[in-house]
Amino acid sequence: MSKPIVVKVLCEGQTEEKFIKSVIQPYFSNLIISPINLGGGICFNKIKQFIQPYLKDRIHITTFLDYYGFDFSREENLYDFLQKISCPFEKVNLAQTKLQEFIKQELSLTADLFIPHIQPYEFEAVLFSDVNAFDKFEKFIHDLQKIRDSFESPEHINNSKTTAPSKRILNLLGQSYGKNSDGIIIAKKIGILKMQQECKHFASWIEKLKYLESKNKIKIK
Repeated sequence: MSKPIVVKVLCEGQTEEKFIKSVIQPYFSNLIISPINLGGGICFNKIKQFIQPYLKDRIHITTFLDYYGFDFSREENLYDFLQKISCPFEKVNLAQTKLQEFIKQELSLTADLFIPHIQPYEFEAVLFSDVNAFDKFEKFIHDLQKIRDSFESPEHINNSKTTAPSKRILNLLGQSYGKNSDGIIIAKKIGILKMQQECKHFASWIEKLKYLESKNKIKIK
C-alpha cells in the first residue's frame, strides 16, 4: 500500500501559509501538503535555494506565489516581456514556464516533481470568488460585489499598488479587517470548489494536485 505523497508548497507569507494549512490541505485525502514560508523578495534564485534541501528525497514541490509579489526584474528580459502582456493568464503562464525551465536547468528537477503556480494577481483575488463570505463586514458586501462585477473574474482584479485585491479590501474595510485572521475565515467559507468555479488559473493548479493524488490512489489499488 502506497504512502500519501508529500508535497511542499513554497509560499510568500503568513496568510498564504495559513491558507495552505487550513484550506488546501484538508481538501486532499492522499496528499500531505505543508507550506514553506519564503518571506518577501521572491525571485527564481530564492526559489531554487529553498528547493535544494529536498532534492535528495525526491519530494514533490509546488508554489503558491503572488504575481504581484514577484521580483521579475532579476530575471533577464522577462520583466519587459511580462509588461507587454495584458491578459493575466498569459502573464502567469509565461512566468511559470520560465520558472519551470530555470529549475529544470539549474536543479534537473523534472515537471513530475515540480509544479509552479503563480497566482494572478495575489492570494486575495480568490476571496472575491464569493463576497457574501464577508458577512462579518455586511455593510461592505455591496461595494465588494461592485468591484467583483467590474472584472471578468477575480483573477483579473489588477495589480497596481493601490488597486490590487488586498488594497481594495483594506481601503473598504480598514483596520477592522485582519488579513491573517479574517482572510482565512473568509476563504474557508468560500471553499475550494467555489474558488475553482470563479478562478480559472487557481482551478488549474488544484487540478494538477488532484491528478498527482489520483496517480497515487491508482498505486494503492
